[in-house]
Order: sequence, then C-alpha cells, then structure tokens
Amino acid sequence: MQRMLEVDAARPDGIMLVIAADTLVSTEVFVAALGYAKPLIVLGNKIDTVDWAEAQLRTTVAALDIHVSKDKTNGSSVIVIPIAALQGDNLVEPSRKSLWFEGVDLGVGGADKTATTLMDALEAALAA
Repeated sequence: MQRMLEVDAARPDGIMLVIAADTLVSTEVFVAALGYAKPLIVLGNKIDTVDWAEAQLRTTVAALDIHVSKDKTNGSSVIVIPIAALQGDNLVEPSRKSLWFEGVDLGVGGADKTATTLMDALEAALAA
C-alpha cells in the first residue's frame, strides 16, 4: 500500500509524448501515459520526412482514438499536433506547410479554443 501512495504522489500533471510521424505508437507506452496524466500531448515529429502527409497524422490519431475509447474512465484528453521540431514548424507559430491541419478542439470552458501549435497545447495544459 505504501508503494501505491508513493506512485500516486509522483503522478504528473501532464505528459508530452514525442513520436516520429512515420511510426505507430506503442500500445504499452500510450496506455501508460494515458493512465497517469491529463492532458496527454502527442507530437507527431518529423512530419516533414513524410512530406507533411495528412494521412500519416490521421493514422496516428486513429490508433490513439482506439486506445482512448478503451480508457474513458480517467477523463484524459489527448492533443495531437504535427511538428517538424528541427525547423520549428508548429512549435510556436502555425506552419504554412501544414495548412490542412486545423488544430485540435480543446473544449476549454465551452469556448471555441483550438491548439495548432505546441505552445497552444502547453498553455491549455497549464490552464487546466
């Protein structure tokens, strides 16, 4: 029982998971992250290596949706943003290379707030 209390005391307020855009998320890593934090920010990095392919991000999001629907009990939210960190795309300012990405609805206080950059996602996580 003491060990459980130590783990709960160390529970993070949020988790940022950075994955390569051309790979799928490990089920174990995703479920572990989802169980310990809200929100979970997933950055699809190196999206430039797949020519900013919207289909690649949709594949990742579809895999995440399957896991989220299995674990709705903890109320976690998942924010997925395509980035090219080396070039700074979608980190602070929206990139012109990802005009197809309209952002993620944050559902903050009933307002129509969307996250199109990592900065938007971090600001929303801090406000929660």
